[in-house]
Amino acid sequence: MITIGNLDYIAVNKNLPCPICGRTNWCLVEVNGTMCICPRISAGSVRQIGRNGCGWLHNLTGESKHYVYDKARVARKDIIRNPVDFTALATKYYTECQYRARFALKLGITTESLRRLLVGWTGEAETWPMKDDKENIIGIRLCSAYGKYSVRGSKNGLFWPLGVSIEGDEPLLVTEGRSDPAAAISLGFDVIGRAGCTTGFQYLVRALKGTRRLIVIMAHNDPPKKRPNSDKVFYPGQDGAKQLASDLTAEGLIVKVVIPTKFKDLREGLNAGVTHDSLVRRINRVPIFKKQE
Repeated sequence: MITIGNLDYIAVNKNLPCPICGRTNWCLVEVNGTMCICPRISAGSVRQIGRNGCGWLHNLTGESKHYVYDKARVARKDIIRNPVDFTALATKYYTECQYRARFALKLGITTESLRRLLVGWTGEAETWPMKDDKENIIGIRLCSAYGKYSVRGSKNGLFWPLGVSIEGDEPLLVTEGRSDPAAAISLGFDVIGRAGCTTGFQYLVRALKGTRRLIVIMAHNDPPKKRPNSDKVFYPGQDGAKQLASDLTAEGLIVKVVIPTKFKDLREGLNAGVTHDSLVRRINRVPIFKKQE
């Protein structure tokens, strides 16, 4: 379940397709059947929504409303009746995992970085615990041969390694995706990772509020993407990093945004020869982020 504003939404699936476009992925429906967020169809929508404007908010009425309500109510009750103890589950997967060295070799990172991120194994998928601003585990991201997904009931939180404090002398890196935090640890940095380019903002703002440490947001150098039903393009990783920087700057934090030029992300840079010192030099050349009015 995902909370946007004051409403709870559930991701569409094969049993609950989007009432607007009919597809079974990407879209969200409000649990009481009042709203739908569809990234594909703008016609008839109330407004564009999302930090990058990547979806449209639709009011649902009539049959669509009742259909969504009946389906979503079942899914919501199942989550409420059977809450997941994510801490216990993450600990179980971590304890039973015997393949961290193999995962590290595959990703080009250190085994120690995976230990500090509590990476485990279900028997079919890697497990990457996600935390809130108090370092409580609130969800588990899964990665397998079938793709990336999450344990049911998970919230998109932070990949917060053991031993990382928000205070310190060196820059605190904020990365995107599951493997970049491991790359940052491998390079000798303190880091907190976001699950995606537009997720975890509220947890980071609360966790970092008041720190005097330099915050360095490591953006992904993503190729441009077109918005649905539009010729306009956007850069998900860069746009998400700048929005986060704006939110943190508004809280009085000192922030820099580093956008790779030769690599897509930090892990790719690590595997191509980026070192702790070379990244520090790059960070030093980047100006302090200034919020645009």
